[in-house]
Amino acid sequence: MDGCTIEPVTYMAEGEEQIKYAIKKEGELLAELEPDYDFEKNAFTNTISVISIYSDQYQSEKNIHVGSNVSDVLAAYPDLLTSLTAMDDICLDADGTQFMVAAEDFDGKLPDVTSDEGAIIKNPSFKPEAKVKMIRMY
Repeated sequence: MDGCTIEPVTYMAEGEEQIKYAIKKEGELLAELEPDYDFEKNAFTNTISVISIYSDQYQSEKNIHVGSNVSDVLAAYPDLLTSLTAMDDICLDADGTQFMVAAEDFDGKLPDVTSDEGAIIKNPSFKPEAKVKMIRMY
C-alpha cells in the first residue's frame, strides 16, 4: 500500500493479549486488521478475521462509508440488528458488516448493558446529524 505503514499493536481483550495491525498514512489511522486465532495450535494465523475501517475512502456494496448519515444506513439495510456494545458504541449489524455509531448520536434512552455481548436496541432512533464513525467487517 503506497505511502502507508503497517504497525503491530497489542491490546488486552477477554483477559488475553491480542494483536492487530494498524494501517496508517501520514499518521492517520485508515484501518485495522485482526488475524484469526487457531485455538488448536494456540497461535494466530495468517488469515484476517476482522477488518475495521476508519477512513471514508472505503464504501460498502451499498455506498455507505465512514461519515455517511445513519439514516442512509437504515435505508440501505432495512433488516439491521441494532445493539449497544459494552464499549458504549451503537452497532448496526448487517450480517457481517457492522456500522458503528457514537452513543451520543442516539435519540432516546439506551438500554443497560449487562453482558459482554451488549444489549439489543429495539426500535432505534437517531439524531438527524448521526454519522457512521467506523465500519467493521468480520
